[in-house]
This record gives sequence, C-alpha cells and structure tokens, in this order.
Amino acid sequence: MRQLLKAWTITTLYMLMSNNIIAQTDLDDKTATVNIIRQTGYSGSATGLKVFIDSAMLCKINTGKYLSIEVLPGVHTLSAQFYGSKPRKSGVPFQFDAEAGSTYYFMITQSVHVASTEVFISRLDENIGKQKMLEKSEDPDCR
Repeated sequence: MRQLLKAWTITTLYMLMSNNIIAQTDLDDKTATVNIIRQTGYSGSATGLKVFIDSAMLCKINTGKYLSIEVLPGVHTLSAQFYGSKPRKSGVPFQFDAEAGSTYYFMITQSVHVASTEVFISRLDENIGKQKMLEKSEDPDCR
C-alpha cells in the first residue's frame, strides 16, 4: 500500500510539474518579450528613470541596466521620464505593435540642455539589442 501511495504521489507531482512547463510554453507563444536598456551616461546617471508601458509605471531603471517584460500582442506605448507617477503628455512616447513570440529591444537615452533634460526611446535591431544587453546587467529593482 505504501509503495502504491508513493508511486501515486510521484506521478501526481510529475504531472503537475509537466503542466507548469506546458503552461509556460503556451504563455511564451502568446506574449512578446520587450527588453528595455538604459544607456550608460554621466548626466542623470544617479537618478533612476521611470519606465512606463501603456501608462502603467514598470519601475525606475538605473543607468547601465536593462529590464525584460512580457506583453500581450497589440499596440503598446513605451515612455520614460525622471519625475512623476504618470507619463507626461509632453514626452516623446514610442509606440510599437507587438507580435506574439517576437522579441523587441529598446534603448533609453537622455540629452542634457541648459535648462532641461530630454529622454529619448529608440528601437534597436536584434543584433545590436543583444550586444547592448551583454554590456549591461539586469536591474534587480525592476522586476
């Protein structure tokens, strides 16, 4: 009886773990991966940049770091700024159409002027995006 119970327990655990793996694979097929890289720079480097997607704040990304998120397919708006809890209308958001199973790479840079700092978002091709991510580390505070 004990052997039967042990076999049943092991089989049940195996089936539960298999379902999680299958579910994760299904999720990967239904989402797109978005990698957001913050360029290393002198100005503004001590301050985290607030990153937003579709008006929801993801986190404050530090200089020389990146973050990866999964999004559902469809049109999304990516923006970043130093201050405020909601995306500013004056900023320059980047709109993109995410496809399931695809991976996207974006670089956030800033340009300092006498009285202001502008934040820019640009899309990178896959090879450059992968290279930039190798040069940076994932931001542990952006999860």
